[in-house]
Amino acid sequence: MGQPTKRDQRMRELLESILAEVAVIRRVMPVHELRITQVKERTGWDRLLAPALEEVDTVNAGMDAISAQVRAGLEAIKSKDDGAR
Repeated sequence: MGQPTKRDQRMRELLESILAEVAVIRRVMPVHELRITQVKERTGWDRLLAPALEEVDTVNAGMDAISAQVRAGLEAIKSKDDGAR
């Protein structure tokens, strides 16, 4: 009876795959932010590139929110699995 259901196993796999994709995005976003900042500083295109940097911040905040929600889902599955044992 202490075994997780196939549905829970599949949900865990899906959530873990989402976290892996979020990790990829988190890894590349600082590089994009740096590139935008460098172009902004070298060209003086503040009005053009400042909104792009704000969008990077928005994406980063979104990734934080997604990550927190997915981790909460994984924790709920783990708690359910632990409760079934």
